[in-house]
Amino acid sequence: MQYFNLLAILYALGFSALLFSRLRVRPTFASFFGGLGLGLFGLSLVAETALAYDFNETWLKLWYFCFPLLALYGHGLLALYLPRKYYKLLTIGLGLGVLASAALIALTRITQAVDWYDPTLSVQLQYGDVLARNRPTRYLTWLFQAYALGAGLVTLGFSLAAIRQKKQTRSSLFGPLSVIAGVALVFTRGITYTAYGETIFYIVQLIIPMLLFWGFQHTFKRYGTPNQEMMLKATGREAA
Repeated sequence: MQYFNLLAILYALGFSALLFSRLRVRPTFASFFGGLGLGLFGLSLVAETALAYDFNETWLKLWYFCFPLLALYGHGLLALYLPRKYYKLLTIGLGLGVLASAALIALTRITQAVDWYDPTLSVQLQYGDVLARNRPTRYLTWLFQAYALGAGLVTLGFSLAAIRQKKQTRSSLFGPLSVIAGVALVFTRGITYTAYGETIFYIVQLIIPMLLFWGFQHTFKRYGTPNQEMMLKATGREAA
C-alpha cells in the first residue's frame, strides 16, 4: 500500500510547488504560507513512509513536527481576509510557536516502547507510546491543529456571509468545505486506520492533498480578491 503514500507525497509536494510558483508573478502571504503548509505535509508523508520500513528517531520526530504544521496552510487562507496589522501579529505568534515546537520535540525522549515498534502498522497508531511527550508539546500540537481547522471555519464564515449578501452562490461553499474536510482528515487519520483498515487509510491519505489544493485554489479564486477589497473598504487598512 505504500505506493498510495508515494502518490500522496508527489501530489502534496507538486501542489506546494504550484503555489510557490505564484510568488514569481504576484508575491502574497496566501501563496507563500499555503505552499509552505502543503510542503511540510508532504515532508511528513516522506517521514511516515520511511517509518513504514524501519524505526528511526529522526524520522519520527520530523514526522511529529511537520504534520500539525498544516496550521501554516490555514494561516495562508487567513491572509485573504485579515488586515495586515493583525495578520502580522498572528504571523509572529505562529512563528514563535513553531520554534518552541521544534525545540520541545528535539528534546523529547524515546520510550522503551520502541522495542515493540511495528513498521507494518501506521505511525499514527504508535507515536503516542514511543514519544515521551510532555504537556507543552502536546498542547502546542493541539493548538496547531485547532488553528488549521479554525482557519477553514473562518473561510466558511466569510463565504456564508458573501452568500447572504448575494455576492456569491451556494456552489462557492465547495472550496471552504473542501479545506475543512482535508484538514479534518489529516488530524483524524489514526481513527480512519482503526475504524476502516489499511486500504481505506491509504486511499484517504491520497485524497487529502487533492482536497487541500483544490479548496485553496477555489477559495483564492472566488474570495481572495473580493474579500480583500471588502476588508479595505470596511477598515481603511491594507489587507495581508
